[in-house]
Amino acid sequence: MRVCSSLGSDQQSIDTNLTGLGWEPEDTPKTIGDILFWMFFARDFATLDDQALKLRANTEDLGAQLGSLIVNSSFMAASTLGNSALPPDQPAYSKGDYRLAVLGVSLDKGYCVMTGPANISETMSALEDFSEQWPENHPKSDRDGVTALSGATPNARVFLASLDEATLRALYSSTTIQLPYTKRKFDPRVFDDLPKAVIHISPLQPQ
Repeated sequence: MRVCSSLGSDQQSIDTNLTGLGWEPEDTPKTIGDILFWMFFARDFATLDDQALKLRANTEDLGAQLGSLIVNSSFMAASTLGNSALPPDQPAYSKGDYRLAVLGVSLDKGYCVMTGPANISETMSALEDFSEQWPENHPKSDRDGVTALSGATPNARVFLASLDEATLRALYSSTTIQLPYTKRKFDPRVFDDLPKAVIHISPLQPQ
């Protein structure tokens, strides 16, 4: 949290700080894509139109809507990494069950996204200087499967979500999932890599 709240523009210094804290460079090419996918999935699931899933339960629309969450999350992750302004080979790190992506530092617009165990949520929500405040344009939905917080510490904006694998698997198996705008078929094994928590940390101060 300390490193991600004050990233600065020196990637080498960030790398030194993180490795000093026990983080190791993560060479798996898909690591950042997976981290971003689950961040976008959690955000969109938690802020989707308040009554949408409940009203469409047990209808064909539900399958299309749930499929759209998968497609949109994949698209947004790929678009983020494919942004022409974002240099290639953005760094990722691992520490036990935690995965961390540090993006945009060279553009002076750095931010962190991390996935890992449930204690990410427990630790963050217990911080005395964390205040929850949802953006007006992203109203929070009351729905099982993803429990999310949005707010700030004195130095950073934070989005935090806990993901319930059993609930999400049950929801996605309750109907036929359609993946719009793609010829792919839904593969429930996507949830095999589901992290228990994801957090997005963006410094408040100019980098």
